[in-house]
Amino acid sequence: MRKILRKMISFVVSFSFLSTTFFSSVCAQEIQMPEVTVENEVVDVTEDKSEDITAGDDTTVEEIPEIPEEETPPKEYGIDISVYQGDINWSELALEENNIDFVIMRAGTSWYGIDKNFEKNYAGVKSTGIKKGAYLYCSAVTLEGFKKAAYDFLGYLDGKEFEMPVYIDIEYSEQLALGKEKLTAYTLAAMNIISDAGYKTGVYTGKYWYLNHLDRAMIEKSGYEVWMAVYPSLTLQIDPLKYDYSEYCDIWQYSSIGTKKGIPAVVDLNIAYTIYPEPIEDKKELLDEIALLKSGNKLNFRCGAGSDFANIMEIDSRTVVEVKEQKEINGVVWNRIKYNGLIGWCKSEDIVKLDKESDITVIRHDVDDDGVLTVNDIKKLGTYVLCDEENGVKADINGDGQVNVFDYQRVKKQIIN
Repeated sequence: MRKILRKMISFVVSFSFLSTTFFSSVCAQEIQMPEVTVENEVVDVTEDKSEDITAGDDTTVEEIPEIPEEETPPKEYGIDISVYQGDINWSELALEENNIDFVIMRAGTSWYGIDKNFEKNYAGVKSTGIKKGAYLYCSAVTLEGFKKAAYDFLGYLDGKEFEMPVYIDIEYSEQLALGKEKLTAYTLAAMNIISDAGYKTGVYTGKYWYLNHLDRAMIEKSGYEVWMAVYPSLTLQIDPLKYDYSEYCDIWQYSSIGTKKGIPAVVDLNIAYTIYPEPIEDKKELLDEIALLKSGNKLNFRCGAGSDFANIMEIDSRTVVEVKEQKEINGVVWNRIKYNGLIGWCKSEDIVKLDKESDITVIRHDVDDDGVLTVNDIKKLGTYVLCDEENGVKADINGDGQVNVFDYQRVKKQIIN
């Protein structure tokens, strides 16, 4: 991630490189922060510069006792890069002394599209044999924006292979107006889309955001990966083994002022508590079915399987959806469904599965919901056309936005045939 402090330090490291990145920083609408000197403090720094870099309570950390080496779980070390790291010398980067097990590359941003160096960085990391991951900085503030960001991300990832997860980066200050529940629902909706495409998926954010602006319990319950940033120092190199954030995240980004041979600018440093790629589990058998939402109230389209997950949105009854997966939780059967490009969950009791596509037409014409097509459907539709605007909306058989004689004729024709 690009950090304002990294740019100030990069001024000392390489004036010529900073002169080019300064203009990019201004274009990215970043707010210049004053120089900060902090020692022995833990600071949660986000990519969005409109936030106070010491916001929240991430100001102290208790140093944990040293753990005997034989009891220390395996860990790996990595960096994350973007166009702001400039042109990288990949043969130097791959040197053993750099101690780099993985590289997570910025694929792009919601604002400006694909990262200018993403394709070059991907080819470079691939040439070294170092494990690859990717992230997309998401500045979306609407459900449609999150959906678009997810599909744009998939476009950047297409045709590439990753041993590490791919992440949605959530830290844009204007997203706070959504509130914790909606921000979490939209973030999970975006991750659902990416995961549905077959990628190991996660979220990147700062510790303060993770504990205060996102619903940590829902993200953990969803099973997605967590990559979290919090810095013990903004000015000093630290030993990440003296701290333990494994209870919060799978990867901890512990510094924004790292230096590595082959990189002409400072770089973010990370330690992974989870070793990727993880052993492949038996793949669940995915369903390829269609279903109709039952008549009645609007359907709760949730961001996860369970009533404790927030709604992504509500879906009108009598809507056709794709059924992707089914699972039972506490005696309740949930279906993972796809609707309008979004992936979410609903209770099995709220849908009627259809055996074949032709059944959609039959059920859509079953105006009185008795499971068969009879003259009663014509009579009921006639009532809707004449006087019942509310129910008439769902009797718009031909989808022209009106309930009229054409819908009447279509139902009649279906019954006669």
